[in-house]
Amino acid sequence: KGGGTIKLSITKCDKNIDICIEDDGIGIPGERIDDILELSGAKKGVGLKNINRRLLQFYGEGLFIETEEGKGTKITYTLYKAV
Repeated sequence: KGGGTIKLSITKCDKNIDICIEDDGIGIPGERIDDILELSGAKKGVGLKNINRRLLQFYGEGLFIETEEGKGTKITYTLYKAV
C-alpha cells in the first residue's frame, strides 16, 4: 500500500555492461524463482520468464535473481560486448 523503491542501474565496464534492477518489496518465494528460471512449461506469468528465455536464446546467459522474502529482490544481467 505504501509503495516501495525500485532502483535501476546500468554500469559500463571494459568488456561488459551490467544491468541491475532491485526493489525493497516483499521478495519472491523460492519456488516462484525456480518457475521463472525453468525453460519448459508455464505455470503462471510470462514477464520475467519470457525475458530470461530470450536472453538465454540470444546470448547464452540468463537472469541472475537474488531475493529475500520481506526484504526485496535484485535481478542482474551482464551483457558482454562484442570484441
